Amino acid sequence: MEVEKNLELQKLLEKENLLTELRNDDDWVDWVKDYGKKVKNLDKLNRDARNAEILKYVDNIVVSFNEERRTHSLDVRLKLPIIGDSLKYKSKNKKKGYELGEGSFVAAVDIQSHAKNLGKR
Repeated sequence: MEVEKNLELQKLLEKENLLTELRNDDDWVDWVKDYGKKVKNLDKLNRDARNAEILKYVDNIVVSFNEERRTHSLDVRLKLPIIGDSLKYKSKNKKKGYELGEGSFVAAVDIQSHAKNLGKR
């Protein structure tokens, strides 16, 4: 039963990815231009402006804790498939354009916990 559920969830995620990709195809190209202009000034933004930039790209973040491994896991789902995407220029003359390589919507990060006083349960 659990295997079937996981397979259905995987199919659903694939369909969501495809739907989002179709909706955001133009936005993905715009992301390259938009972010490229702003990347030099990100450190100068105040907290509210940084949060606004994050919300442009982040759909949701799920944080969980694995007690056995003592790690926090962050699963980040973006609105656009920009994780690991690529930009390949058609020639050395960048004015001739570029092609975008596919990316992913999801990234997972494990962070080691430094908590020491947990007590026994």
